[in-house]
Amino acid sequence: PHKLRQPPPAARRAITLAFRAKRHIFAHRYAEALEVLDAYAALSDADAAALLLRGAVRRSARDLDGAIADTRAYTDHRPDDARGHRNLADMLAQRGDIDGALRAIEG
Repeated sequence: PHKLRQPPPAARRAITLAFRAKRHIFAHRYAEALEVLDAYAALSDADAAALLLRGAVRRSARDLDGAIADTRAYTDHRPDDARGHRNLADMLAQRGDIDGALRAIEG
């Protein structure tokens, strides 16, 4: 039988935090989710997934400015990922910044 290799401790911590955040999100406990996502994002500046998820949580919690900031940071880390640009455009349009939304889509 093949034994599964355990990920390194930092990766295990990141996976655990991501699942904890999702558990809070599904329960609509956005403040708790944001606390966990802050810890997740602090593990690595390169972990853009935390920024995208934190932006979505902030949007759900009606913190549009925070959501836009996190989503912009995500698109800086992952400029080729259309999800970030689409989410950013949606939020900017929601705010009434149609020109900014178009710039976000055009990348």
